Amino acid sequence: METKMNSKMQNLMRNFIIVIILFGSWWVWRGQAYSEPLEKTFPHGLIVASHNVLVNLVYNPSKQTYEKQGEIILPDRLTKPLRGFTKIIGIVSCDNYIFVSTEYEVLKINGKFEKIGTKKFEKISALATDNKNIFISAENSFIALDKNLRELSTVEIGKNAHDILIYRDTAYLLDDMMIPFFLFRVNIENPKNIQIKQKIEFTDINAHLYTQWLNPGLDQWAVLYEYGHRGGYGQVILVYSINDGNEPLAGQGIFRCRRIPEKKKEGLSIRGITNLPPIWAIVRDVEDKYYLAQASSENNKIAFLKILELTDIATEKKIIIKRREDYLFIASDAYLARPQIATLKIINVREPTEIIHSEDLEKWNVLSVIDILPY
Repeated sequence: METKMNSKMQNLMRNFIIVIILFGSWWVWRGQAYSEPLEKTFPHGLIVASHNVLVNLVYNPSKQTYEKQGEIILPDRLTKPLRGFTKIIGIVSCDNYIFVSTEYEVLKINGKFEKIGTKKFEKISALATDNKNIFISAENSFIALDKNLRELSTVEIGKNAHDILIYRDTAYLLDDMMIPFFLFRVNIENPKNIQIKQKIEFTDINAHLYTQWLNPGLDQWAVLYEYGHRGGYGQVILVYSINDGNEPLAGQGIFRCRRIPEKKKEGLSIRGITNLPPIWAIVRDVEDKYYLAQASSENNKIAFLKILELTDIATEKKIIIKRREDYLFIASDAYLARPQIATLKIINVREPTEIIHSEDLEKWNVLSVIDILPY
């Protein structure tokens, strides 16, 4: 009898120990899940460009905030012969390096956030990459550079382009420098011999080219322009073929504000948009509310479905929106807002679409966001 009792007690103790171990493992897992809620979600690295400053930020899951890992401050005033204020134009990544363009030079930065190369130009207005080479618009030309910033080839376009979008072997350029404006398709298949495929002239009353995006599956190159005159202002989308053709396939006004005889707003205005499908946009309605919206363009008709309202955004400037994997990084330059605070929002666009992180950028003295680069 005593032996049976001892055996039962041993079994009970063994089962009790197993339960304790299982419960302890669950509690540890639970603690990790709550203390590191974003450990394996969005990319944690983010570079922010502000005027003449580059800040390298890395997300700390345990503190649920970004922390500064590095900073590069460019001289605020350049020396002869290129006098003028330093202003960052854009940032791109290519082959584990970061390339930054100011108005007068292109910088190469390594993984330690150190400048390791530079090449000067008289005037730079745009920067892009095809993940093999670097492309800029400078000195009234479109220029191809290799990853060591050696010039591969140049094609003259007559003026500087302010926006470059690259897809496969073609670069799409918007010129917004002086009337008449031009749109270009440039063949970059051979970077040592880039060539203009088409040059399209664009004219309208008091208009300027705002931004562009592509939908290759529907053969669509969408160009957004804004106009303004005494009677009002608005936005219009022109849809061209990706491959060829000088005439738009369709044109569509998406926003209009009449001033005469009385002020009246209609439609949605685009404040920022991604450049390849799926197309996500930041739009503003007639009540000045901001939304994340998804674009559709069947039969060359553009429509925007409002998905998520975005608060704490109040700016007349273009909002920067970059997609990385299933996440949108949205930087709002609130320079014209009160109070003057630049903000960052990260949105998970998988169902359900939701904001998973929001943070003010002023703690790093970022008051005016020029560009961002998630990595």
